[in-house]
Amino acid sequence: MDSFKDFLAEFEESQLEKLASIIGGEEPLVFFFKKGKEIYGGPEDSRLVFAKIKNPDKDDPKAWGDEAAFHATNLLKDLKDQEEEESFCGKDLKGIKVIDGKDELEKLLSI
Repeated sequence: MDSFKDFLAEFEESQLEKLASIIGGEEPLVFFFKKGKEIYGGPEDSRLVFAKIKNPDKDDPKAWGDEAAFHATNLLKDLKDQEEEESFCGKDLKGIKVIDGKDELEKLLSI
């Protein structure tokens, strides 16, 4: 390696490759959000449950929204090989900020 700049570029590329493998894994992640300082990614099922909790159908029993939960992977910890999956429910919605777009996700992950 010629310089620290080359090392940094190689490191960033390996992190992007790792992130791509996490996102496109066995159950691809399509839904991203921030809660506190952590960044999470969830599969399609989680995106659908989140949307239904946030905007319930008038025909759904109220208890459904109180009991429903979705899971997501902590991307920051996963990038550090500290896999962590968490479950979230209706009471967690206040602290969740949905991440919209690849550029915003990359910026938040600092890669």
